Amino acid sequence: FLTNVRSRAIFMGNIVNHLFDEQINDFENADFKELFGKTFKKYPLEYVTTPDMGMEFLEEAQNHFKTLKTVLTEDFPTIGIDNLSEAITEPSFISADYGLQGRLDLLTEQNDKINIVELKSGKLFSYRPNGINLHYHAQALLYKYLISNGFEGKLDDINTYILYSRPLNKPNTIKGFEHKQLRYATPYKELESQLFNVRNRIVALDYKLANSNLEELHHIFTLSLIHISEPTRLG
Repeated sequence: FLTNVRSRAIFMGNIVNHLFDEQINDFENADFKELFGKTFKKYPLEYVTTPDMGMEFLEEAQNHFKTLKTVLTEDFPTIGIDNLSEAITEPSFISADYGLQGRLDLLTEQNDKINIVELKSGKLFSYRPNGINLHYHAQALLYKYLISNGFEGKLDDINTYILYSRPLNKPNTIKGFEHKQLRYATPYKELESQLFNVRNRIVALDYKLANSNLEELHHIFTLSLIHISEPTRLG
């Protein structure tokens, strides 16, 4: 059998995550050729079913690798991550209090700071004030609540960041973000309120689906779509 045909962008994301994890786990010995070679064993079907593969794919992956290496060396120490051996890659959490579950790309508690880093390998197209795409920002903010049960009383001490691994070939036009690959997800109460409102509506719909007859289900499926819009301001 064959897996579903995957897009090139999704597959590149998997490769970049692999390169990131390997650099975190053994930064001193991380060699691109060796790590990239491992991906052929890890993703054999993806290599033969993903379209638009060629030498450009390898070169693009190497550029991501170089960017990650620079961020780990130069940017991580500025946010309190100076010992990669203490960082945890891909930890999974469930929060019964907030009704959330998910897996982080990186979590670390060092120098009295709790940092979450979410890796993104896609193109940067956001021109929002903090330089982070809206849906990435929303994801990062929810991560704080996701892990809060494990860090009781420290919600305000949890910082979330988006790491864009695609090289910034053209300077970002947002002042202050011209060359920043690692970007802080600014606390944003209005957006958080929208997100939890959506969560509550989803729970309510799940309850109705579990306890409705066929006539009631028809009404439920004609409800308007749930969506998140850009709040009016940051802060």
